[in-house]
Amino acid sequence: MDYFKIILSSVFSIAFLFFITKIIGNRQMSQFSMFDYINGITVGSIAAEAATNLDKNPLFPFIAMAVYATAGIVLPYISNKNLKARYFLEGRPCVLFDHEKFYTENMKRQRIDVDEILSECRYQGYFDIKDIDTILLEHNGKISVLPKSEKRNAIPSDFNIKPEKDCMAQVVIYEGIVLNENLKHTGNNDVWLNNQLADQKTDLKDVFIGMCDGNNKLNIYRENRRNIM
Repeated sequence: MDYFKIILSSVFSIAFLFFITKIIGNRQMSQFSMFDYINGITVGSIAAEAATNLDKNPLFPFIAMAVYATAGIVLPYISNKNLKARYFLEGRPCVLFDHEKFYTENMKRQRIDVDEILSECRYQGYFDIKDIDTILLEHNGKISVLPKSEKRNAIPSDFNIKPEKDCMAQVVIYEGIVLNENLKHTGNNDVWLNNQLADQKTDLKDVFIGMCDGNNKLNIYRENRRNIM
């Protein structure tokens, strides 16, 4: 019976914390999802209780943590499979500002004020609200800003320029060790690597990080062990 009570109270506390988090607003969660946030603070509290309270049955906290861990697996799975469940569990983007109008009801519901919005806009490089077309509060608590078309940064297509496709640089040497899988992924081999090292008059053991860029060139970064204050 005690075990059933622990499971039941854990499930109830999940639901209770979910609605409390909804009331607090998404901005408190930063990059966490709703249940990442709930599980993080709750499992941590349970673990601390288990470590300090030795009078209770030691299995009880672990049963509770298992319930939370299961919820953390099952609920995201449900939200991935069902759009309505995803909106309910994780929320959806909320309009805070659009076409020179603040959506004050949305701001009240999310517990966010104008100062916080303007602060985030400044952090993203927009110091005047008139340069912005739309501001959204994402479901993970982050604020997204859409600038007006005439205020956004220029891109190559604005000038009918078609730049070459960028390629992600691959780490092929780490602390003097060749990462053969990454090297193979770049389409190169040991002969190419040795030639690159020879051209730069560098020994393999002296390389902290070696990266192959989009131009098929090895960029070498060395290690400096000195402390700089």
